Amino acid sequence: GGEKRKGEGRTPLCVFASKAFRGPIRANALECSPVEEQDSRQAVRIYAGLTLLYLLLSFALLAPMSLDASRRLPDDGDSLQGIWIVWWSATHLSKGYPGIFDANAFYPHPSGLLYSEPMLGQGLLSWPLFGALDDKVLAMNLLTLLTLGLSAFASHCLYREITGSTSGALTGAIFF
Repeated sequence: GGEKRKGEGRTPLCVFASKAFRGPIRANALECSPVEEQDSRQAVRIYAGLTLLYLLLSFALLAPMSLDASRRLPDDGDSLQGIWIVWWSATHLSKGYPGIFDANAFYPHPSGLLYSEPMLGQGLLSWPLFGALDDKVLAMNLLTLLTLGLSAFASHCLYREITGSTSGALTGAIFF
């Protein structure tokens, strides 16, 4: 009884590795063979490297904003409204539906957040940023950087799946 077999109690990396690197995922896999475990670790390293590459390219593309992220905004027009909307969405997600839409803008009209785009996806993604940082401009600029970098990574995965070519996916994601 009390002995644990190797691999028991943890989910092996090979269960989560992409089929682009090792073929279809087995639904009932409890353990990986040494080859599968090595392949899945290699896939994780490749994905982490690609994500870092796209984040660095995003940083370079967004310069000079990314070089002074706590003081610069992407533009002088709607940036302040965008920061407020994303901040409201991120900090009021716990209100749920319909409370999240009852923003303090356009008072006394109900559901003031709906007079503009509510940006709930960005609010969800930026929730930890606004929780950890007091600087809302920095949080919004980090969100912009993350959104662009992760979108390029997602497009890389899509292009890789469609074409089967890693170099084609890299080229397509950079031009994305």
